[in-house]
Amino acid sequence: MARTWDTVQEDSEGKIVTSTFSSDRERSHRAKQQRLTQSIRRGLIRYMVVLVDGSISSQEKDFRPSRFELSVAVTRDRVAEKLTELSGNPKNQINAVRQLVRTDGLASLQNSLLLAMAILRHIPDYGHRECLIVYSSYSTCDPGDIFDTIEAVKKLKIRVSVISLTSEIYICSHLAQVTHGSFSVARDSAHLTELILRHTSPPPELKHACPLTTNFIYMGFPRRILDSTPMFGHDGRAVRLMKISFMCPRCTTRTAAIPAQCGVCGLQLNSSSHIARSYHHLFPVQNFIEEDRVDTHRERDGDTSRHVTKMNSIASNSVSSAHQFSTSTCSGCLERFSADSLRLRCPCCEDVFCVECDLFIHDSLHNCPSCVSR
Repeated sequence: MARTWDTVQEDSEGKIVTSTFSSDRERSHRAKQQRLTQSIRRGLIRYMVVLVDGSISSQEKDFRPSRFELSVAVTRDRVAEKLTELSGNPKNQINAVRQLVRTDGLASLQNSLLLAMAILRHIPDYGHRECLIVYSSYSTCDPGDIFDTIEAVKKLKIRVSVISLTSEIYICSHLAQVTHGSFSVARDSAHLTELILRHTSPPPELKHACPLTTNFIYMGFPRRILDSTPMFGHDGRAVRLMKISFMCPRCTTRTAAIPAQCGVCGLQLNSSSHIARSYHHLFPVQNFIEEDRVDTHRERDGDTSRHVTKMNSIASNSVSSAHQFSTSTCSGCLERFSADSLRLRCPCCEDVFCVECDLFIHDSLHNCPSCVSR
């Protein structure tokens, strides 16, 4: 049970306030542990299979509303079933998951790995093969030796990560360790969302998997076409009628969504905006430095004393006032810091930000606004 009453204090005027310094420090420290701020080689072209445990154990209600979240493949009744093809169109995956309502039998981890191998086997060498398993069961019902299957997954260079909704399971932890993936146990629904979102960023490329030479990848930039009448086009491997499509610059074949591979000539189709978004993965923002509250108060007192002693200089007064304003307010949201607020300073521009702005800059914006404006 959280002792929330320990954070209640009184200010100088006798008003009840809550101390948020410790909670802000914990949030900032937890976020920094998951960040990679070095410019390292990453696999930006990713092919991922998401496998969800659809056995009878997924009906447990300890994760509200249930343990069903997202899938492109499901394991239930001792088998693994593919729901959607590899595609960059999220609508197909969401529609397939919404139609999935049956949970039955036991989960089979080995059959899930065999299905992932069959889906990712044809991926070219420049693509990175990944598999994310959301597991709800305490055991697995397999037709053969699962350790042989794990070795086959390793040889195919598939990185397997497992998120367990129950507890730490040896076979899941061993699978993630052998394939250089990650294993974690979700505490609650909020933590489960956080663990899944960690896999949205491309992971660092494995040292033993890096090719000795860098090969150029042929890539096409299709035009978006809006037709007055529906036209046939490729949606993954399926062909259907569509009004909005993207035309391949090589063979003029229509595709439902990008990024994707052309269904006829196999050209990798992408857009310039998608490539531009990958820039922040290669050159991430450095972690902000936490400021000591004692040093901050001393710095503010020193600024105030210098401001008083230099009343005769208008230029010095304006510089001191601007510096005092920058240290007493957040450079992002311009909110004034309270006495127990955590302050984080950018190592490049040395501007100060609050915890909320620090998380927004590193997780969403991917650029320091003060550094960009200078």
